[in-house]
Amino acid sequence: MAKKFFNTRCVYCLKRFEKLTSDHVLPRAWYPDNTPENLEKWQVPACPACNREHGINEEELLLKLGLHFDPQRGNMKGIAKKVIRSMSPSRGKSKQDREKRRKQNIRTKKEIKKALNLVPSQSNILPGFGFNRKFSLQHQLPLLVSEEQLQKFS
Repeated sequence: MAKKFFNTRCVYCLKRFEKLTSDHVLPRAWYPDNTPENLEKWQVPACPACNREHGINEEELLLKLGLHFDPQRGNMKGIAKKVIRSMSPSRGKSKQDREKRRKQNIRTKKEIKKALNLVPSQSNILPGFGFNRKFSLQHQLPLLVSEEQLQKFS
């Protein structure tokens, strides 16, 4: 259930507002299928503009990172499926939603193709998201996640 925040500051822009929206610290879509129902999902006060901006960024990050998770691994179960479902035009609720999903699907496939054609280097393989000194760079897949996107998220 969304919390109500009144007469306080947005955690992102720090401006004071009479009424704020509730932003999930980790978006609901990022939780694996086996997340306990009673797990508290932290929420913070955010103005509508910041909430929207961070929501768009989180959605992009989920698309780019979620496809790298093993769908069978227990602690990540269901995340890759959610990402694929979010790009499936047949899952759209309206004509506009189906078109948005179709475009996202095309954009993501182009980004994957671009990543496959990149020459891996330490600068395009993010530590903690795949770069591993045990393997040669040729055996690692670069991620197309900008430093700016990660900074906004963190």
